[in-house]
Amino acid sequence: MRRSVFITGGTGYIGRGLIPELLAHGHEVRALVRAGAEGRLPRGASAILGDALQHASYAAQVRPADTFVHLVGVSHPSPAKAALFREALIRQSGLNATILRPWYVLGPGHRWPIVLLPLYWVFGRLPASRETAHRLGLVTLGQMIQALAAAIEAPPPPPPQGVRIISVPEIRATRTATYAN
Repeated sequence: MRRSVFITGGTGYIGRGLIPELLAHGHEVRALVRAGAEGRLPRGASAILGDALQHASYAAQVRPADTFVHLVGVSHPSPAKAALFREALIRQSGLNATILRPWYVLGPGHRWPIVLLPLYWVFGRLPASRETAHRLGLVTLGQMIQALAAAIEAPPPPPPQGVRIISVPEIRATRTATYAN
């Protein structure tokens, strides 16, 4: 089913890979960008000017999207901005939502955690740390893009079960065949 997708963070690390994937599957993509960053948006997506942390700057532009993808975030927000990144509002909204929770997304310029792979191997075999090692495992940029695209094409059920959490093992398990039909 063709989706109309609105993305924040479309010029970022994950958004630059996700947008071409969605366009290749026939979806319409509109992406929020800061003024002057329109040229960094992948070809085929429409630019919507605004500030991702100021919803009033773009809220009126989200419609007619049937899917909203929020890719703006930081791994450790300052205490002053931490409240801007809470998931509680999503749960309270009554909307369907899929939240992907990777610990770290490996890709170009983002490879330092590879040195931790031997530790992941050891901790993944110890009963006391196995679950944590799997939950905090590493995913690749390609795996993340595949999982996001699959989540867009297969939304969660309506509320009250409408919030779906996808963690590292599920992100890794997503394959192109899951949503290429």
